[in-house]
Formats: sequence, C-alpha cells, structure tokens
Amino acid sequence: MKRKISIGVLTILTLVIMLTVSNGILVAVPSSNKSKLQALVQDQDIKQKLDVDLKDTQETVKLDESAAIARGKEILGPVYSGQAKQIEAFQVRYTNNRFKKSLQSGTDLTNLPVWMVKFEGITLNGHGVPNGKSKKPHSEIYVVIDANTGEQIEMFSYK
Repeated sequence: MKRKISIGVLTILTLVIMLTVSNGILVAVPSSNKSKLQALVQDQDIKQKLDVDLKDTQETVKLDESAAIARGKEILGPVYSGQAKQIEAFQVRYTNNRFKKSLQSGTDLTNLPVWMVKFEGITLNGHGVPNGKSKKPHSEIYVVIDANTGEQIEMFSYK
C-alpha cells in the first residue's frame, strides 16, 4: 500500500505564519499587508498632523523588507524595538510637504521610495503637556528609511 501525503492549504498557511515569527515578534508577510498598507496610505492623521503624503508602490529597491526591519531596529534601539509586540514594514513613496529636504543629509523628500517600519505595542509618553493634563502614551513608532540607501529619513509617533 502506498500512502499519499497531502498538505492542505491550512497547513501551508500555518507554516508560513510560524516561519514569520522571529524572536517572539510577529513579522508580517508582505502579501498579507496589502489592506494595512492601503489603510496607512489613506490615513488622514498622517496627512493632517505630519503633512506627509504616502503612495503605494512595489518598485524594485535595494533594501528588502527584512533588511528594512533590521535597519529600523538598529535605528530605534534595543529598548523600544524589544518592547514591540509586532513589527511591520510598508514600502511607499514618501513626500514630506513641510520639509522638502532631509535636515540631516539634504535628501530630497519628494516622492522618495521608503520603507516605513512600524513598531507596535510599545509605550512612548506623548510630548507636550497642555494645561497640566498628561497626554495618553503612544503605542506605535514609525521609522522611515530610504529604501535604496538605508538612511534614516524620519521617526515619528502619533498614535
């Protein structure tokens, strides 16, 4: 008797999910990020609070998602990156309408291909305490990285 080995879709999906877990932190699979990417691109808070425009892109860049996440961890440092419950990277075209060039390097910030690495589940106290009322701590930090050079473009938290 010959035994047939059949691997179901659920088994493969489970294996993919298991393979994306690194050091207890969920690292999202790029194809599953499409709806989250669309939500990020359409997020009005980013536009209004930060004066930044984002556009979806899947162009070929020098840094892949894994390298972007590693670079984001390096920039953020072990304290905050170690707190993160989930880390995701989104490839977008980034335009900063307030600052047209990077203050550090002079890089043009118009339609720049970047990775936005999101660290979720951290605790970062909000800045500024108006009228003596403490602000709610933020739970997300974004590190914006040039997708071709690995240069840190910006880091922000607004949620």
